Amino acid sequence: MQPKSTVLPILFVLILHMILLLPALGQQSYTWNVVGGGDWETSGNWFPPGIPAYGDTVFIPADTVQLHIDLSVSVLALSGGAVLRGPGTLTVSDSLFWGYGDMTGSGTTVIAAGAVARVDHGSDNIDLNERVLENYGLLYWLGSGTWKLKNQAQIINHPGAVFDIRRDGVLDYVLDLNGGSFVNHGLLKKTAGSDRLEFDATFTNSPGGTAQSSSGTLRFERGSATPSAGNFIADAGALIQIAERPFQVDGAVFNGAGVVEVVDRANFEVLGSGASVGDSLTLRMNTDDQGGNGFIQGDGPLTVDGSFEWTRGTVRGSGDLNINGTLQTAAGGTRILEAKTLNNYGNINLNETIRLSGSALLVNQAGGTVAIENGSDIREETPGGQIRNAGTFLRSSAPGISLIQIDFINRGVLEITEGTLAFENALTNSAAGVIQGSDTIKVQGAAFTNSGTVRPGTSPGSLILIGNFSQDAGSNFDVEIGGNTPGSSYDQLMVSGSAQLDGTLNISLVNGFEPVAGQTFSIMNYGSHSGQFAAVNNAVLNGNSVFAVEYLGSELRLTAGSFDRFILTALDDGNGSVVIDPPGGEYDAGAVVTLTAQPAAGRYFTHWSGDIDSSANPLTVTVDSNITVTAHFNELPDFTVTATAGPGGSVMLNPPGGVYDSSTVVTLTAQPAPGYRFSGWSGDLNSFANPDSIYIDGNKTVTASFSPLPVYALNVDTAGNGSVTLDPPGGSYDSSTVVTLTAQPDSGYRFSGWSGDLSGTANPASIVMDSSQQITATFIALPVFALTLDTLGAGGISADPPGGRYDSSATVTLTALPDSGYIFTGWSGDLSGNANPDSIYLDGDKQV
Repeated sequence: MQPKSTVLPILFVLILHMILLLPALGQQSYTWNVVGGGDWETSGNWFPPGIPAYGDTVFIPADTVQLHIDLSVSVLALSGGAVLRGPGTLTVSDSLFWGYGDMTGSGTTVIAAGAVARVDHGSDNIDLNERVLENYGLLYWLGSGTWKLKNQAQIINHPGAVFDIRRDGVLDYVLDLNGGSFVNHGLLKKTAGSDRLEFDATFTNSPGGTAQSSSGTLRFERGSATPSAGNFIADAGALIQIAERPFQVDGAVFNGAGVVEVVDRANFEVLGSGASVGDSLTLRMNTDDQGGNGFIQGDGPLTVDGSFEWTRGTVRGSGDLNINGTLQTAAGGTRILEAKTLNNYGNINLNETIRLSGSALLVNQAGGTVAIENGSDIREETPGGQIRNAGTFLRSSAPGISLIQIDFINRGVLEITEGTLAFENALTNSAAGVIQGSDTIKVQGAAFTNSGTVRPGTSPGSLILIGNFSQDAGSNFDVEIGGNTPGSSYDQLMVSGSAQLDGTLNISLVNGFEPVAGQTFSIMNYGSHSGQFAAVNNAVLNGNSVFAVEYLGSELRLTAGSFDRFILTALDDGNGSVVIDPPGGEYDAGAVVTLTAQPAAGRYFTHWSGDIDSSANPLTVTVDSNITVTAHFNELPDFTVTATAGPGGSVMLNPPGGVYDSSTVVTLTAQPAPGYRFSGWSGDLNSFANPDSIYIDGNKTVTASFSPLPVYALNVDTAGNGSVTLDPPGGSYDSSTVVTLTAQPDSGYRFSGWSGDLSGTANPASIVMDSSQQITATFIALPVFALTLDTLGAGGISADPPGGRYDSSATVTLTALPDSGYIFTGWSGDLSGNANPDSIYLDGDKQV
């Protein structure tokens, strides 16, 4: 027997558990009644005496209560500096009122689904020390004091739960006491307070969680080692901040009509599947790189459908930054794109300088626009990077110089509408690229390659190029002429250095302008030039090229020419018509016109008369004066075709008849009778082609000859028991007939092969009758095997077909027939299994 001092505590614990497990007979209110603290499980510590449990209401107005067991109450009120401590789990099923007081120890406080918790501690501070607070219901946090998390305390907001912050202030990570964390699976929202609520505690948002700021600022200052996901929502007028320390996301979605801001040396790391910014949201980066922090980085893509305001800080990492909305730089610090690809599908407005470092890429995709404004630059931080433009890249908005210190590859439109765009490294205008504008581009000192299009002006205007200008064989220089004033009514390129010319010059007239003969237009000025355009697509008036191109010492000049017009009259004699290409009748001097005479039915063209005497049809005319011509036609004569056939055939004419207009083409087809073949044409057609054609330019006589086809004999013998059928039947065949032979063995025999003029074992087989043939089909006897049937027990066996001896390869179906009172259990010998009936294949003697 155990000592009494041991038995009594054990008995007390057993009785206590029995009481807690009994169904509640009624709800009771209990108030803590011991100064100095004590155990929850001691009945005398409460008024009225008892142990609060399921369905009860509990008031703890002061002191420290130790909870060692797991239990549930309906209502819990904690105030007056009271402390709930201990390893036990306390579940509140209806209401929690937490005023001034702390929850500590290794246990858990649970706010059940459907329960409401009100944490309102005024200006006092409260602690969650080591303990876990799990919310499944609705929790309101009010007051102004600090809620401190210590010794790895945890707040878990579960799916379906709401954590409603109606205040400003701090959820504090007490650093020297190992702080604590907040894990959100439900809805965390800030709905009141115009200032900010600082989440200094470690924060994790799960894939199903939502963090929402509807009033003031919800500020996250410490991310966890587990990347956040789910939804972050900043409503209109509200702010979410990522601040001070690393904060990782993977699969996070930022939405709303407010602002998400990366501030105060934060390190916002986008991993894995990345993060997205909704089309009504503004992402603002206003951080720096002090202390090695202050980045947007990571290997996941960051996609911005809304607005990205970049004040300062570094964007880096292998994950792409995709701008579908807008990116705007603003004054306030240094902006660096480091070892990252920025893809722009929307609009980038560079009001302030950005820097590229670590081989970063700025890719302006087709449909995207990048505008450099207010004299901002794109500078190099060694080893720099590259700009690739497939959309529109603008220098606009203000005078001054903007520097591009990065290699620039243009496959879209590079346009300078105001100020100077100066390239200091390399500018490559590819075959698809266009350089245009009406201010200044500087390539002096840069490697400038031009394989695309240069288009001065903005319909029209002048473009200044500081440096040397070059065009390669595939490039284009486009100019518009709309008046007499360079730079305002016609395009002009002013080159400070040399011009190396090649490719194509494209000239077009705009605004309805028609120059006067002798007017000149200086479309390019240069210090010196070499080469010429390989092709000129001239402007055209009245079908004539307008300008002559002159390559002068310091300018490329266009001179307008004159435009005489003449009348071409084409007539016919009434027996046909004339087609004029191009149509009209009035043409510019030097125009080339084609005349085609088309005779009426029964007529043919003979010649042209008038200002041109010719029999050519069609006729090409160069219009250099007024010209009149007439087309003449004569009546076509009729001719006969006599077609005869020799013995053994006939001839068919197409078209039929025998009498034809001159120039008709007649097709003759020889049709041999059975037993004959066509052997050739003679007379006015000498050919072996069938059918063949003859051109009617006089009477024609043609004879078709035929010759008999040879007949060959096919003799077939058999060796062994069997027969052979022939298809077609007979035995005598015209030459080239294909005969099919089928060997048919008698019962007990099989076909083994052909011999003579046919070999092999194919059955049926075919032979071409190009001579008399002798063929033998050989058949050999099939072996015969015995099938012996026995039974064990009372019953018999039926064989189908019956007999007992069978040809090789025969298949016999066996059916077991048990006598009355017996059942068939299976086959043995050369057949196994219990299928009934079953089949056996005879490839030897068998015993079953």
